[in-house]
Amino acid sequence: MSKWDDFKKTIDTFTDKAVAKTRELTDTASLKIRIANKEADRDIEYKKLGKLTYAKLKSTDKHSAEELTAKISETLEALDKIIAELDALKSQDDERKAEKEAKRAERASSYGADEDENDDSELNTDTINNFESTKSGESSDTASL
Repeated sequence: MSKWDDFKKTIDTFTDKAVAKTRELTDTASLKIRIANKEADRDIEYKKLGKLTYAKLKSTDKHSAEELTAKISETLEALDKIIAELDALKSQDDERKAEKEAKRAERASSYGADEDENDDSELNTDTINNFESTKSGESSDTASL
């Protein structure tokens, strides 16, 4: 029964980690979508601003120029609000990335190794030396046969 409990505990731990990672990825994706939407809103406001500015420059009527100036001011206020929201979302994304890096560094230090040492692309020289000594030992063994 002890092996079954160990197995169950391992599965529970795995499931909890999978759920946490899924939640993290979902939150990150949601944040990225919100950033993209705010950037699109910003672009729309810039287009409005350009159209209003062009219309004001073409206008010769003082009344319509004042009206366009008011609309330009409203558009600039909306644009400032969108940019502030966008900056807040981006800083939230940066904080999330910093947390993720901190957790990664903490895990690496808890295993007693730097992240660079965990890089699979670099071969460990001790492993190579052991392989070469084993290889040379096999060849001397087979030579004695």
